[in-house]
Amino acid sequence: MAVVSHHTKRLNDIHQWPGLKSIGRITSTVLRKGKKSKDTRYYISSKLLSAFELNEIARQHWEIENQLHWGLDVVFNEDKACIRNDCVTENLDILRKWALTILHKAKNKPENSIKSIMRKHSMSFKHLIHCVNTILHA
Repeated sequence: MAVVSHHTKRLNDIHQWPGLKSIGRITSTVLRKGKKSKDTRYYISSKLLSAFELNEIARQHWEIENQLHWGLDVVFNEDKACIRNDCVTENLDILRKWALTILHKAKNKPENSIKSIMRKHSMSFKHLIHCVNTILHA
């Protein structure tokens, strides 16, 4: 359930958030493995949003975020990474996202999986260079 308020003057005054027009809250109830849990998320926006619009925007954001995370985990086994250094983690995250973007752009046939494209390019430097050049010069 989404709730939105446009009474933002006080928050603007306290936090100096120029352009703040909406504040919202989305509460979700989820049933996982027989256990019910409640999740509450808060949002701020520079647009005058209705509760319906806030809900749609939040859904779209999490759909994209979940797809990206799923891709990173499936292709790069990101969830199994045991990196403890924050800088290394952040740098690898950027490189993985960049590599995943390149692999998606290299996918010229729908039946080819990202993993198969990655395997093909990892076995042939010529294929890899061709792929990167095609994307850089597109």
